[in-house]
Amino acid sequence: MPVTETYTSSEYSISNGSTTAHTTLSDITMGDVFVRWKGVSAWSSPIAATRTAYGTEQTCSSCSSIYSSACVHPPLNPAETFVSLSCKVNVHNTSGAVWYCSQCNRCNAAKTVIDFGGAIGNIDAGDTEYITFPLTSSDCGTTNYGKAVIVSSSSVGCSMESTLSYTYREETKTGATSCTCNAQTASNAGPISDGYWTSWIAAPTGFIVEGANTISHTVAGSGSAKFQFKYDYIRNVPTATGYLKFRGKGQTYSVRIADPADSSLDYTCVRIYDDAIRCLDVVATTDPEASPLRIYTSKHGTLAFRKVV
Repeated sequence: MPVTETYTSSEYSISNGSTTAHTTLSDITMGDVFVRWKGVSAWSSPIAATRTAYGTEQTCSSCSSIYSSACVHPPLNPAETFVSLSCKVNVHNTSGAVWYCSQCNRCNAAKTVIDFGGAIGNIDAGDTEYITFPLTSSDCGTTNYGKAVIVSSSSVGCSMESTLSYTYREETKTGATSCTCNAQTASNAGPISDGYWTSWIAAPTGFIVEGANTISHTVAGSGSAKFQFKYDYIRNVPTATGYLKFRGKGQTYSVRIADPADSSLDYTCVRIYDDAIRCLDVVATTDPEASPLRIYTSKHGTLAFRKVV
């Protein structure tokens, strides 16, 4: 019985309007063809952006120090690139007279001072002054409090705001894809995520035929993708009119006898007479179906008898 083999193509890089060439083995019977695509995203140039978080103002009518409410610094998402992070502690004079702010500090989640901002000085009635604290990427997503200290008890408010500056790139995924060969088309609706294959999709009958084929591609979205195809096939073998047996090294080998007009014969140079002129089925020594039996011919050099399975 003929052996079913599978051909799986290389992983081709394709773009919208590109082509892929494929030549099949000769004298084969092909099964169904399957195709698939892998997403290749396109990315924009870096885009600058900011994100701000706020700790609301806390007030006290007769205090010498006060904390803001908690402020969670903006997190940095995986697709973003850190540029800078800073937080601003605002001190608000909610009284009707000038007073002196001696400390404006940044505190951790336990409200322990970790960054002494120093004195702001006099703040007029109703005004707000602030000190900005530069932070690092490791502070993203952490919690801080602001703390204000004034010289004498009075009406005071304290708040915190935190601004993250970052860049990001916009992604354009591989969109709808299609491939056409021999007037037959297979397609996928898309989009396809970057680096991910679609499932295998059956191509129409006649998509790839024996011999030379040119596959044309359309790729929407990013305009780029990876492409692959596969199919099962059986190598056609001559129809046997009989068999000739050879014995050697303790093993018996059968050799197919065929009509010289059989189109599946690779060579017709090795002939015998069996009620008529017949050919012994021989192939190149590199052929996957070559048996260990060899024969030398003056025209083609050394050939091998084809295996009989």
